[in-house]
Amino acid sequence: MPQDKPKLSSLQRTLLYALMAEARVISNPELDECCGLRIVGEDRRVLKAEKLVTSEKSGRTYEHALTERGWTWCRAEFTATPGGRPAPLDRVVHRMTAALDRYLSANRLTIDQLFTAEVPELAEEDAEASIVDRVRRAYADLAAEPEDWVSLTDLRRQLDGLPRHEVDQVLKDLDGKGGTLIPEANQKTLTAEDRAAAVRIGGEDNHLLSMAE
Repeated sequence: MPQDKPKLSSLQRTLLYALMAEARVISNPELDECCGLRIVGEDRRVLKAEKLVTSEKSGRTYEHALTERGWTWCRAEFTATPGGRPAPLDRVVHRMTAALDRYLSANRLTIDQLFTAEVPELAEEDAEASIVDRVRRAYADLAAEPEDWVSLTDLRRQLDGLPRHEVDQVLKDLDGKGGTLIPEANQKTLTAEDRAAAVRIGGEDNHLLSMAE
């Protein structure tokens, strides 16, 4: 960042942070909706004069985005020491952004790459394979050895967070194809949780799973 780092008001700094977080061209109505902010008047004039943002008329509103200089300003803020006597929250946020700065440096990433990164969507077959793998890993964690019987109650606890219907389908697909599902022989020992964890196949509730490997 050049030595003549611009002196900005608290609001102007906040506006730059908002543009950094959005990492796109964004209109005033959109910025207002997501952040409760608008870049108007003197704030718009200052940020544009300092070449920190682009701000162009689009229809009846303005659209804004960070310039390269704006991104550089934001990156410098990651390690800038809070002035005065900062509140605990400000000190914690400073430590967080300093950690982000170290991460970017270690991985040779630019700040805009951090904020524009997208999570790739799993193909349907990949998502299903992922659930199968998690079922197998959960079974391996619970079973003392291959072909041990594992309670579906315990298995589901290991898979907490996965959609119930998808786990059920994977268990049904595994039955007879590397896995075996059976009912609990002593039905009197079943708890309400055991009954809820069961997989129903052919009109019969199954409570235990065995896998060869």
